[in-house]
Amino acid sequence: QSNVVPPELMICFDIRVAPDIPVEEFEAKLERWCEESGGGIRLDYGDKDPVVAPTKLDDSNPFWEPFRAALDAMDVKVKIQTMPGNTDILFVRALGIPAVGFSPMNNTPVLLHDHDEYLQADVFLRGIEIYRKVIEGIANV
Repeated sequence: QSNVVPPELMICFDIRVAPDIPVEEFEAKLERWCEESGGGIRLDYGDKDPVVAPTKLDDSNPFWEPFRAALDAMDVKVKIQTMPGNTDILFVRALGIPAVGFSPMNNTPVLLHDHDEYLQADVFLRGIEIYRKVIEGIANV
């Protein structure tokens, strides 16, 4: 009903915590902020994914060198970044299996899950060739 103060307010936040920040510390900070604001605020962590260490992309990962070598051999430049959203890789890594997401989509606007998402045919075909070389490189590690 308009023009009436509701008995309670519910707000949902989708928060992605960086891998190097302890989740417990972040939650404690949220709780402290709620108390400092006057209290009476209840936090409910509805959908909490397990904390899983990121896959290392260095010499400690036996798959990284052949992966990187295959890309270098094709003169493919990569931008290494942490994916801000969840993918199925989260569940693979939770099982203790190192995993990396990789999408060879150069010269393409970022339209992931957007209207009219597309790849140019030449980018798609080049991506197949890149995957073929990468798989050849890591298949026998």
